[in-house]
Amino acid sequence: MKAIKLQRHYLPKDWKVTTWENLKPYFETLLSRHLNGMADLQQWLKDRSELESILEEEMGWRYVRMTCDTQNKELSDHFNFFVAEIQPQIAPYSNDLNLKLVQHPLKDELKKNPGLANIIRSIETDIALFREKNITLMAELEQEAHEFGTINAAMTVEVDGKELTLQQASDFLQSTDRAKRE
Repeated sequence: MKAIKLQRHYLPKDWKVTTWENLKPYFETLLSRHLNGMADLQQWLKDRSELESILEEEMGWRYVRMTCDTQNKELSDHFNFFVAEIQPQIAPYSNDLNLKLVQHPLKDELKKNPGLANIIRSIETDIALFREKNITLMAELEQEAHEFGTINAAMTVEVDGKELTLQQASDFLQSTDRAKRE
């Protein structure tokens, strides 16, 4: 089965997340865009969704690659760069975009669509919870979780004279041989 790549409309087809500087203009364009009617607002939501989807996919792939090869420092640095340098820059812009949406005069009209009503309710919750001081804490927490994962992945035990990772050794917990399980 091959993954289907969705056609981009807001971002260039081959655009990649490399630095905050090449990402920032897309957030600024969304923030400064005039939304004069429902069609403008709906297009703005689509463009924002495309941008956020690409960022979430990028973060996901960096995480997957890093966790598949926990000894590869380059993959680890690539993930940590995203967490430490890009995500903290995105957070205030995301909050500003959230505010732009909930303060728009046509917001209540959008809420008549049940799917959008749930999204708007979630965005309102995000706004209520957002604190600028938490951005750095979240980045640090993500990096600590990564460090824990790296340490955990490197841990091994000896079973029947073979060195196994904890993941491999966990299979023995299913064994019917009590002595092996203990």
